[in-house]
Amino acid sequence: RGHAYYDFSPPASLPADDADADDAPTPTPASPPPARGAAKKAALHAAAVAAAASSPGATPLIASSSSAVHRRWLSLSPDEIRARLANGEKYIIRLKVPHANPPVVFDDIVRGRITIPMSSIDDTVLLKSDGFPTYHLASVVDDHEMRITHVIRGEEWISSTPKHVLLYASFGWTAPRFAHLPLLLNPDRSKLSKRHGHSNSDYYVARGFFPESVMNFLALLG
Repeated sequence: RGHAYYDFSPPASLPADDADADDAPTPTPASPPPARGAAKKAALHAAAVAAAASSPGATPLIASSSSAVHRRWLSLSPDEIRARLANGEKYIIRLKVPHANPPVVFDDIVRGRITIPMSSIDDTVLLKSDGFPTYHLASVVDDHEMRITHVIRGEEWISSTPKHVLLYASFGWTAPRFAHLPLLLNPDRSKLSKRHGHSNSDYYVARGFFPESVMNFLALLG
């Protein structure tokens, strides 16, 4: 349906963020992707070929220069893509952001309505050259499969949410409600980690902290 496309750029020519193309730890090659991902991978391949079929000739002029560079691959015909695949060329699959469309708008439970211009959203990598999905694709598919209704996470994920909203729309799925919470910080203003301080709950049990008190304290942070 034209929501994604192949990028045959050599890995060495990609920027570091595209070469790594992830926001979360990648599964080891020893553990294959879940079987349910095969259908989504096939759908991505079909979408990428459809994007080529629907985008003959020149690449549209867009605000994101990096996306403009990547979109040179949209000039490939479906036959050229199939030939490259048959030759075993390495590739990644990118989200084809509809830059000509109105901005992405979503209602955040904490922050209210958020509007992101399409021109500021890059054609992020969905499927890496090793066949594994990036966090953006994997999280959307997993949340849909698990029937997640509310995604509650830190505010650093706001910039990624438009990509997730576009992915839900591309698959024809209803997006969950989003709530982006303020980050919890250490005294030095660095991001609080579960590994900082007394991370073992036994520490608080041994010192007589009531569970209700701890829960109340955590709920009111941020």
